[in-house]
Amino acid sequence: MFVEDVTIDGFKSYAQRVTVPGFDRHFNAITGLNGTGKSNILDSICFVLGITNLSQVRASTLQDLVYKQGQAGVTKATVSITFNNEDKANSPVGYEHCDKLTVTRQVVIGGRNKYMINGSTAQPNRVQNLFHSVQLNVNNPHFLIMQGRITKVLNMKAPEILSMLEEAAGTRMYENKKEAALRTLTKKQIKMDEIDKVLQEEILPALQKLRKERGQYMQWASSGSQLEQLRRFCIAYEYSVSLEQMQETSTSKEEVASLQESLDAQKENLHERTKELKAELQQMLKERDNFVSREVKTLQAKQDDVSKELVRQTSAWTNKKETLAAELEQKSSLEKALEGCDSETLQAKFDKVKSAADKAKNVFAEVQGATQAAQCELESYKSGDSRDSSNKSLKERLAEAKTDLTAKKGEVKASDLQIKHLKKELTEAKKVAKKKDSENSKLKKELEKAESAVKSAETKIGSLDFDEKKRTKLADALQKEEGEAQKWHERVQKLQAQLSALDFQFKNPESGFDRSRVKGVVAKLLRVKDVSSNSALEVIAGGKLYQVVVDTADCAKALLEKGQLRNRVTIIPLDKISSRTLSQDKIKAAKQQVGDKAKPAISLVGYESELANAMKYVFGNAFVCKDAETAKTVTYSKMIGAHCATLDGDFYDPAGTLSGGSSKSSPSILSRLHSLTEAEKKFQTHQSNVVQLRGQVKALDSASKQYTKCKQELDLKVHSLSLLKKKIDASECTQLMNQVATLEESLEQAQATHETALEKQTSLEKSVKQLEKEVSLFGKEQKQLIKMTEDKVKKCVSNEKKEKEAMEKANQALQEVTVEIESSAADQKRLAEQIEQADATIAELNAEVESAEDEVALKKAAYEELQMSLDEKQKELSKCDKQSAQITTEMDDIQAEISNIGMEKKKLEHKLSKLEKHCQEASDTVASLLKKHPWIKSEKQYFGMPGTDYDWESQDPEETLEQLAKAEAAHNAMAKKINKKVMNMFDKAESEYNQLTEKKRIVMNDKESIEKVIAELDEKKRETLEKTWIKVNKDFGSIFSTLLPGTTARLVPPEGETFMDGLEVRVAFGDVWKESLSELSGGQRSLLALSLILALLLFKPAPIYILDEVDAALDLSHTQNIGRMIKAHFPHSQFIVVSLKEGMFNNANVLFRTKFVDGISCVSRTGSKPDQRQVKKKKAVPALGNKENQPVNV
Repeated sequence: MFVEDVTIDGFKSYAQRVTVPGFDRHFNAITGLNGTGKSNILDSICFVLGITNLSQVRASTLQDLVYKQGQAGVTKATVSITFNNEDKANSPVGYEHCDKLTVTRQVVIGGRNKYMINGSTAQPNRVQNLFHSVQLNVNNPHFLIMQGRITKVLNMKAPEILSMLEEAAGTRMYENKKEAALRTLTKKQIKMDEIDKVLQEEILPALQKLRKERGQYMQWASSGSQLEQLRRFCIAYEYSVSLEQMQETSTSKEEVASLQESLDAQKENLHERTKELKAELQQMLKERDNFVSREVKTLQAKQDDVSKELVRQTSAWTNKKETLAAELEQKSSLEKALEGCDSETLQAKFDKVKSAADKAKNVFAEVQGATQAAQCELESYKSGDSRDSSNKSLKERLAEAKTDLTAKKGEVKASDLQIKHLKKELTEAKKVAKKKDSENSKLKKELEKAESAVKSAETKIGSLDFDEKKRTKLADALQKEEGEAQKWHERVQKLQAQLSALDFQFKNPESGFDRSRVKGVVAKLLRVKDVSSNSALEVIAGGKLYQVVVDTADCAKALLEKGQLRNRVTIIPLDKISSRTLSQDKIKAAKQQVGDKAKPAISLVGYESELANAMKYVFGNAFVCKDAETAKTVTYSKMIGAHCATLDGDFYDPAGTLSGGSSKSSPSILSRLHSLTEAEKKFQTHQSNVVQLRGQVKALDSASKQYTKCKQELDLKVHSLSLLKKKIDASECTQLMNQVATLEESLEQAQATHETALEKQTSLEKSVKQLEKEVSLFGKEQKQLIKMTEDKVKKCVSNEKKEKEAMEKANQALQEVTVEIESSAADQKRLAEQIEQADATIAELNAEVESAEDEVALKKAAYEELQMSLDEKQKELSKCDKQSAQITTEMDDIQAEISNIGMEKKKLEHKLSKLEKHCQEASDTVASLLKKHPWIKSEKQYFGMPGTDYDWESQDPEETLEQLAKAEAAHNAMAKKINKKVMNMFDKAESEYNQLTEKKRIVMNDKESIEKVIAELDEKKRETLEKTWIKVNKDFGSIFSTLLPGTTARLVPPEGETFMDGLEVRVAFGDVWKESLSELSGGQRSLLALSLILALLLFKPAPIYILDEVDAALDLSHTQNIGRMIKAHFPHSQFIVVSLKEGMFNNANVLFRTKFVDGISCVSRTGSKPDQRQVKKKKAVPALGNKENQPVNV
């Protein structure tokens, strides 16, 4: 795997997206002026590889890697590296199928840091595992040589150089294993000391005491033989008496059982007859419901629908007939009114008046021309006349005012004529409307009646306790709550499935077993008070969370033996378990040292009081601490020394062990249980809401039927009301009233126009008088010159006035006739349109009346047919009901007989239960005696026989019982002075002694084995280090002699020590070995350090090596030697080298040059001669398709 290209965006000096393409498979060099971003390319590669020590990339925080720390508008840094992964043998684990791998890392100012592999987001540990699998651990790098590391190597002491060799050899794991073995050895020695102490101080003294007590017990046991003989006699007598009772009760039970069988047979026959009748009745009812009853309901529903439709259609038919009659009557009235209009007479009158008006107009025009000529002559005598701002003289203004006055007078006269005509029409229309008022009042009464019916229906609906909107709202709320309940139910089921491991399933070990004795799994019995402590509590409890709590040890034993458990399980009996709790002294000491940062684990869980012992057993002996420092303080304190767990899940043991590390990706068991509890609460809340809403909806549905019926009635009445309103609107009276209203509106407009014209006329008359006065006072000197002309003008004006009056009279007569003709034409047009509309309406109504009549007839026929079918089905129902009543009566009689038999059977059962009880008591006694005294089976044949130890006649049983009681009292008195458990105690103590002796032997063997393992590890480490030392020494000398011909170098132990104690660097020029490295120049020291590092790298080659200015202190020739050495010694690795010297980058196959433009780093690529290794393989491909040695700007 090797780097193909690097894309940098916003990283350090690369503010804009830059792609560095075409990396060579073997040797790449980067050069440029100081500060242009050479090392930043290497830093970006380290950034993607996941470096955590940011000081190696010259940064203190991840935000420092963003261009100018985000102050230049760039808020994130992104670096992507594309790796060639065609070599499957050296491919990362799990990525063998990918020919290319693109790894991206991004950091955002104030945000998070994320990785991507081939475009998909990945966790950091996944990326680290990818690189570690190909030996690219950037946090413990042997492939990364940054600036300044070269000079540090030669300043190391001998043990430090040895540690570098150990890292290269990988012997650190030997040290780790050796340390673990030493810790185990220490524990074994402590265990052996504890065993010796227990043997000497506890086991041996107790064993000696028990030997003495065992002798006393054996003496007491031998004195009980006579007591045993008396006891056997009494037991044998009791056994015989119980056996006789069993035989007597057995005979009585047989008689009762015979009677019961007889009653059972009789009862069974009656039950069979009842089943037959019941089946017959069910079949009859089923047929009734399936056919007859269902058909009746269907017919009734159809009849109701047809009835409603019939009422609606009948009402519509009646209304349409009434509307048709009204339309016919209105059409007749309109035709009469149209006949009364005489258009020919009005037209003749108009022609005569128009001819007279035209003649008067012509005469007036001639006279007006003469007047104007006279006025022009008069004007010729005038000069210097006053003019206003419009450049008009007084006379011009006077003439204009008079013209306007004349026009306004004509307008007043025209409006006056229009008012008179409208008043005349209005009077006539009101007379006709008054005649039709009686008809309209009848329709109004019908309208009021219909409106009253509608209001009554609305009131009836309002009185019902039903709100349709509320019903809809409740239905929507119910649907929503059902959805939420279903969602939380699915959530509960999912969590229960995830927690299936906590389900404890068992079968009752015995009949009548009380399952409440099994309390359940520990995890389900506790309540975590603080959710943040889930991880700590789970670590403390460990596997005990899955243990089962029961009330007693007997219950636990029964479950294990007969509970048919599916899995292995540990059971905690509450009556036997020993609770382990922290002492108050330890709790007080912890509080004094760390305050509230440490709390007893038992205080963070809630539980039932009866479970206290179990919870103390699980959580009682540990603390929960907020952080690691608190946990260390509490765990390792001499006054406390208790187990501790942090909130992150790290566990500290006083013995010195520590458990922890990365947290689980999935939630903990306690977190899931908490989520399950919350989900169950949510589900119960929504489920209760669903039940409540369903009840409310059901309560509203009971009133829904009545509401629907009333709503239908209201719809019919509203429909009738709308038809009546249409009829009133289409009546002649209504149209006449509309015509009166229109005429009144037109009259009001004409009167307003007349008043406005009068006001304007008055204003113009005042203006004319004012102007005439001003003209009369103007120019006294001109009066004599224009006197004669004025007389002439006056004469012309007088004639003009006469002709004008004649013309105005003619025009007035013409206007009157014109208004009259226009009014008559409008009336004729309106009447014709109304008649045409009436014809169309009548035709439409006729068709609707005929259609409605046909529909009513059809509905009546359908209603009658349904009624006949319904009557027939009702008869069939009555017949079926009579038959079912007869069957029901017969079944009741049979049931009464069965009840009597049941009473008799209960009496027999009571008698039988008494017999069974006596028999069972005797049987239990016999069984108990046989179980307690096995000797009865072998000697029962002698019970009661004369001449034996069990002769009831020779030895009175009652007296023997008294003797037995006395003997037992004496025996018990002796028993108080001895230890009855001494035999078991002695065996147990002896067993413990043997076990401890065996444990001591095993610990000794383990100790010897561990010491042997340590010796083997030391030898393996020495052998591995020796091989590594020899190989590195060889490569070290070879590389150094290549870089600096005529010299040699090696690693040797300090004087008087072995290579296991440390290694020093020695150098020879020719055959002379230098005493100290201080004799070397700076360049020579750099070459020496570089040779050592490369030798270590060569021991375990990596796929990629990164060198940052390792030739800083070297001259050109040495730099060239380094380039040649890299090609010679590392044929299978890719080198990315930053250098300022031509001797280095001239050996590179690809050269990248950096420069700084406008504050931003840029990169260009130059390809050199192809690598000889690639030429041999015939795979030389120009970078990005460009010719060799041609720069590529990126």
